[in-house]
Amino acid sequence: MSLELWVLLVDAMMFLLIWLVQIIIYPGFLYYNESDMKSWHTSYTGRITYFVLPLMLGQLILHSYTMLRLVDVYGVITLLLLLVIWYITFFVAIPLHGRIDSEMETQSIRNRLVRINWYRTLGWTIIFILNLITYGQ
Repeated sequence: MSLELWVLLVDAMMFLLIWLVQIIIYPGFLYYNESDMKSWHTSYTGRITYFVLPLMLGQLILHSYTMLRLVDVYGVITLLLLLVIWYITFFVAIPLHGRIDSEMETQSIRNRLVRINWYRTLGWTIIFILNLITYGQ
């Protein structure tokens, strides 16, 4: 399988995963009472990491390697978007998840998580669309 196809495949998986999280999983958090949310959230974060972390790492490695081979405007935009997504993930989203686990009242935190995740959703959507546009060129 070609490098370009691997990149497209990983981008497609991230695109699908982030939209599932944004439209189904995170809004579903809003329906839990506090005690049920705490027990489910701990299980959820442990399980979702097995999917998200390898895909995020793979995406970063693949796009970085692609940029080493050919620097173009699409690649620069993609890497900048990935850096923004990583920043939001590790400095905003993960701390919000930690607060859900540690604080007593989490409804406002869960709402913020849904809102802030739109930035990651938009970023991964743009990356996927850019890859679709440039695939095979």
